[in-house]
Amino acid sequence: MAEMGAQFIVELWPPRFGNGADKWDAMDASLKAAYTMGWRHLAFCASVTVLDGRVSAIEYGLEPDVFMGWPIGYLVTSHSAHGFWMARHFPLPISSPDDESYQLGFIASEFSWFRGNDIIGVAYTPDAPPDKIAHVYHVDLSRFWNLLGCNSVRQVVPLLWKDREETLAATNARLASNNPCSDSILAGRVRTLPDLNVALLEVVQTKYVEVNTEGDKSSDLVVDYRLKEVLLGYPEEPWTGVHLRRQIGNPALRTFPRAGEQFLYFTGAKFDSCRMVPATLRP
Repeated sequence: MAEMGAQFIVELWPPRFGNGADKWDAMDASLKAAYTMGWRHLAFCASVTVLDGRVSAIEYGLEPDVFMGWPIGYLVTSHSAHGFWMARHFPLPISSPDDESYQLGFIASEFSWFRGNDIIGVAYTPDAPPDKIAHVYHVDLSRFWNLLGCNSVRQVVPLLWKDREETLAATNARLASNNPCSDSILAGRVRTLPDLNVALLEVVQTKYVEVNTEGDKSSDLVVDYRLKEVLLGYPEEPWTGVHLRRQIGNPALRTFPRAGEQFLYFTGAKFDSCRMVPATLRP
């Protein structure tokens, strides 16, 4: 019996990975047999930060199907936040869905043992709608105990997954509209990203210049701006000779900028969304 137990441990460590398609591909026959007989590992971590007798932050991580015996990557992660501060060497990424739902922001991992690559992470602020916060903690582990275990994050946090899909749908609709970088994103940025730098710029001139990229010649739109006012932080950027091709993920600049038009220019983070916003309102 002891030899069988020792052999079973050997089967677990090191794991015999397959092609990485899903959890079943990563298990050999003995581990599959044990798994279908009810052998499970459940990884869960949680922490609560208390300051002056009051709860300041809550976070948890859940991996409801750790088939190797230790967490490879958490299926669900959550934490509360009052704001998001920038790391000096690793600027905080700002995506279009972040702008759409700053009170309840989602992060999706690129690695998962589960079909559909559907790991989910969420960060929420205290002013998020109470029903949305409740969805963060609505965890269903009933599928974990069946014969085949849990195979999708949608089985574990179905309401949170639905919130994420609704956020993505709203984001896509906004980006496809005539006002992809609306004023609605400004309040969330200023409220939750205190380290941002914001400058008010005015277009001086716009011109096309010829560029040579890997032997291919093409025209690029270049804009010269004038710094009108520093609104927040310490923006230190060159305002002239700005190539709009570099404004990746900035649908606000689809049209040709005209002399005299004003924009809010955000720095201090890694923007994949609306780095420049038409200055119809100030933050």
